[in-house]
Amino acid sequence: MVVLRYLIEALKALIVVDAVLSWVVGPADMPRAFTKAILDPVYAPVRNTLAPLGWPVDLAPLLALLLVFGLQFAIFGRKKLPEELR
Repeated sequence: MVVLRYLIEALKALIVVDAVLSWVVGPADMPRAFTKAILDPVYAPVRNTLAPLGWPVDLAPLLALLLVFGLQFAIFGRKKLPEELR
């Protein structure tokens, strides 16, 4: 369970890093290309759901982050993080 918790925390951090990088780095540049390759499978279902709405802003990172928080809550409940993750 600790490994799963670390993976979820890493995924949340990567989503935030990708969102910030999207403002300053092009999608083909190195740090963004790495996060894009990892997170595109996570964003794809969210983008497919939002596509018919035609919004000009990509809300996939925000909604994916909320889904990951929901997944974390569903798996671990309201337990506090281990001391090493605080």
